Amino acid sequence: QAGTRQTLLFTATWPETVKRVACSFTSPTKTALLRVTTGGTCSAHSVSLAACASVSQQVVLVHTESEKEERLLKILRKLGKNISKKEVEDRDLALVFVGTKVRCSELTAKLQKCSGVPKTVMLHGDMPQDERDS
Repeated sequence: QAGTRQTLLFTATWPETVKRVACSFTSPTKTALLRVTTGGTCSAHSVSLAACASVSQQVVLVHTESEKEERLLKILRKLGKNISKKEVEDRDLALVFVGTKVRCSELTAKLQKCSGVPKTVMLHGDMPQDERDS
């Protein structure tokens, strides 16, 4: 229909702040809410998120950007040592999230030059679809 608005919200998390933003753009009587979750439980009124049991998560506190990169390299090199070359080629080992597309490109270039680090590729929104698929 002309003049109607459709609002779609995609989020990887569902904290209270995101819920409030979603509610500010939608009408409670006309909202269809679809939740897709991995791990945890989901009901009509709440979501209890949980990490996949086979995924290892760790929190490392660092104080500077250089310390952050040094720690990341240490973790990735340890991953590279603990598995065979065939395993490195057969599966993905780690996901590293950064704040900007520029930082994604910079970090990928650095990691690709480092010895002992598993194969590094990047993915961000400015990449053409064919590059994302390869």
